[in-house]
Amino acid sequence: MDGMSSYVLQTHLFNATGGPSISLPLHWTEEGLPVGVMVSGDLGADDVLIALSGQLERALPWNERRPPIWR
Repeated sequence: MDGMSSYVLQTHLFNATGGPSISLPLHWTEEGLPVGVMVSGDLGADDVLIALSGQLERALPWNERRPPIWR
């Protein structure tokens, strides 16, 4: 596999089923670029993902982080 296809092998399952997912920037490379982590939940459990993302943002704030290329 090449390009993005090697990174998105499982995302089509959630697109097809309508299951809620969220991508959160929970890691940064040595170059300061964000790496998203996809978290998925049960059908109709959007509120659980929103609550989880709020808890993670409080624990690992990313709101003020900008990659060097942004500046």
